[in-house]
Parts: sequence; structure tokens; C-alpha cells
Amino acid sequence: MTNSSQVTNFAEAMKELSGLEFLEHAMERGFPQPNMARNMNFKLATVEDGRVVLDCVPDDCHLNHLGVVHGGWAMTVVDSALGAAVQTKLPAGKVFTTLETKVNMVRAIHPGADTFHCEAHAVHVGGRTGTAEARLLDKHGTIYAHASTTCLVLDA
Repeated sequence: MTNSSQVTNFAEAMKELSGLEFLEHAMERGFPQPNMARNMNFKLATVEDGRVVLDCVPDDCHLNHLGVVHGGWAMTVVDSALGAAVQTKLPAGKVFTTLETKVNMVRAIHPGADTFHCEAHAVHVGGRTGTAEARLLDKHGTIYAHASTTCLVLDA
């Protein structure tokens, strides 16, 4: 989203499309990527009812002072995947915001790492809250982080 007319179009689309339809349109029709996705270098790879996969690649701008990928990169990726999984279960006219996210980092991500996949599944989505779980994996299936979230469901 780079200008206010795009924001308005996204807002209107969320009122008319279910969360799943919105994300399918975003992936298939090439809605402009949100700035966060561009900055963190991730994109939707799979969108299904209750499930999303993000493809993501850390680069040099994501390194911390120790020379490894900053944990905030992984946290942002899993938070985005978790929210999108919840979004796939929302009817038209509903959106979400994150109430809390718990992330466990289980190994360091080193510079030059290949593509990662963050797979998230909705666990429960009701009228007021949604929960989801995610895992950040490399191409070999090695886990780097796992997470859970609780989201607040709101009117669009």
C-alpha cells in the first residue's frame, strides 16, 4: 500500500470479500504487497481455508550486530503468517488485529540462508477472537521458530 487510494480500495475489498477471498485475490491478482512484506522479504505462497504459507528470505538488511538474522525478522514473519491464517476464516466485513503472539526461536538464522517457509494454521476463529499456530522452516524442513497467536476480530 503506497497511497491512500490503495488503502481505500483494500478497505472496501475487505468489506465485500471474505478473508480467504481477499488473500486469494491478493495472491492471484497481484495486489500491491504491503510495505512490511517488501521490507521483510516475504510473500504469500499458499492460501487455503485456515492455512497460509509465506515464502521468505532474510538478507543483509535483516542482520543484527552479531552478524546473524535479527530475531525480529522471524517474529515479524510468523506474526504475519499467523494473522493471515486467522484472516482466511473471517467472513466479509471482518478484520483482525493481533492481541498477543508467543514466539520460540530454536536456532539462529545465518546470513546467506536460503528460502524459508512459514506455515500457519488457524486453530479457532470465532466472532470475537481467533487463534493460530505457525512454524518457520528451511527448505529441508528444519524448524527455526514456532509460534502461537491470539487475535481480536473486528468490524472492517
